[in-house]
Amino acid sequence: ALVTILYSVTLQLPGLVNAVNPSLLIGGAVYVSNMNYYFGIFSYALVYTVLSIAFPATETLVPAIIKTPEGMVEAAE
Repeated sequence: ALVTILYSVTLQLPGLVNAVNPSLLIGGAVYVSNMNYYFGIFSYALVYTVLSIAFPATETLVPAIIKTPEGMVEAAE
């Protein structure tokens, strides 16, 4: 999640700079900043998904599937 946040902030900085001071030349990054909402949502979702698949959080995995309510009671004891 931290990598995704850093990725998102870094890619949106040229748009922020252009919004604060339009006289600064940011080159082709102005096109990305014009569609920043769509670009942000899809690119960040892609980065988060790829990183989650490549490096899964193993401490959140369930060791076994409990299929019945009786199994839940037995597992809780």
